[in-house]
Amino acid sequence: MASDTSGGNEGWRVDSLYMTWCVGMGTPCPSPTPSPTATPTPTPAPRASCPQYTITEGAGTIVPGTTDTGNHCIWCSTLITLPFPFVLYNQTFNAVNVTSSGRLAFVCDNEPDGYREGCLPVSPYNCAYDFTIFALWYEWGTLTYPEGCSTWANGCGIFTSISGTAPNRVFNIEWHVIDRKDSIQTGNFEVRLYENDPNQRFDVVYGHSQKKPFTPPVAGVQGPPEFFTQDFCNVPAPQNSSLIYQLEPFPPLSLR
Repeated sequence: MASDTSGGNEGWRVDSLYMTWCVGMGTPCPSPTPSPTATPTPTPAPRASCPQYTITEGAGTIVPGTTDTGNHCIWCSTLITLPFPFVLYNQTFNAVNVTSSGRLAFVCDNEPDGYREGCLPVSPYNCAYDFTIFALWYEWGTLTYPEGCSTWANGCGIFTSISGTAPNRVFNIEWHVIDRKDSIQTGNFEVRLYENDPNQRFDVVYGHSQKKPFTPPVAGVQGPPEFFTQDFCNVPAPQNSSLIYQLEPFPPLSLR
């Protein structure tokens, strides 16, 4: 990992996968490397650290969802209650909007948000995209009648299940979707939320997903302003793979 350590308290953090803008007060964050395209913004309120999610490869596979959330649409969302409190960016949530477009929105429902797919961080639409997991953001549909839905015995939709026992359960949220523009093409992916995990872990698991080459998907997580981790944008979706997201604060730096 590389960073500018010239003495300021904000800047770009660069490692082998990501370049992330980091802001913090008190114990300083790495100091800035100016961006020629950055738009000046007000200085945020002090934060004790600069937590960002890191992504590592996992070995998990999709755990089938068995409970239908009732989401069967294009560009829509369904509010569901979580079986346990889940913490994202140090905020606790008891419910989440599952969207047909491949997002989990914990704070604000931005549907319908057609044609809004873009690299992170995403600008507000109906409201901010803060505290959102972008599992595979794309123009998907969860309607029940398209031809591609015959891929699954329980058809298209968003389905849930629970693995394990309290206090270490995992809540599985699985998408069975079709391409809005070509219902023969399908997508299968899942988010797994972990109960009481010290690193606020969640996994994104990809099965087989097809897509149009001119409308690639987006994946990652976005928190409060200045905080986001993008896995990919404008590249083909992974196939039969698993990714682990964990919140790990930057190590403290000595004051100068």
